Amino acid sequence: MRHRDDDPPPAEAADSAPAAVPSEDREDGIMSFADTVRLDTDRHQLWAAITDPETLATCIPGAESVERVSDREYTCEITRSVGRVAVSLRGEAQLVEVHPPDYVVTRGSAFDSKTGSDLEVLAAMELQEADDGRVALSYSAEV
Repeated sequence: MRHRDDDPPPAEAADSAPAAVPSEDREDGIMSFADTVRLDTDRHQLWAAITDPETLATCIPGAESVERVSDREYTCEITRSVGRVAVSLRGEAQLVEVHPPDYVVTRGSAFDSKTGSDLEVLAAMELQEADDGRVALSYSAEV
């Protein structure tokens, strides 16, 4: 990936926050994740980064590809291992609510070829100017 002076800073510019962990394991089998990171950029540059497939592929752990199908649809392939658990996902996502550069809500589905499981996700990202001049990127997901 190439970086220009007007590109948003790489992920290393974010506060070193721990990786998102399930906030609760629910009896309905849905896991919820949420976190907020602060980045040294502005909302418009960050919005451009999070809607660019090439940039997304570098931000999603295990992403092998992220492709834009249309203005609101993406496909992706992700292979990820955590300890002895591995997934190989092929899926699609649709931006169901888009309000640049404030927030986006995404609904997606994927098939894990290693386990034969189908996954559904509902995710949201919100960008807010922080008091320190940086941008707070808050995200949440239910899987």
